[in-house]
Amino acid sequence: MNKAEMKRIRQRKEAEQAVQLLKKEIEHIRYVGDWANGIKCSKTKFNQLMKIQFGITAKTMLKNIRLKMIQETIAEHPDLGSYAIACECGLYNERELYNFLIRNFDISFSKLKFKILLEEDFSHNQGEQNG
Repeated sequence: MNKAEMKRIRQRKEAEQAVQLLKKEIEHIRYVGDWANGIKCSKTKFNQLMKIQFGITAKTMLKNIRLKMIQETIAEHPDLGSYAIACECGLYNERELYNFLIRNFDISFSKLKFKILLEEDFSHNQGEQNG
């Protein structure tokens, strides 16, 4: 194995560890700079690492993972309100949650929740009918 291959393997491992850190500590990571500090890396180097390994910027990765966590939280705990979900996913309050969803994904919290719960209910009912 040559130096370049070893470097690529090390970078891939660092990038995967960074994603795992974000998923584990999302309630404490609000910005890319916070995320980069979490793995003891400069923001610039961290952005380059994400772009090389995943083909998207760290900011886009952060947004996508946050959205996925919001979706998973809604699916797992449909009784939680927007404030609790916001706090669970690293946003300060429901207003920040609403703004995050509208600005980045053009969907409101209520529409997202309805869509997730409706699809979950539909797939659950389909299973009962087939079983």
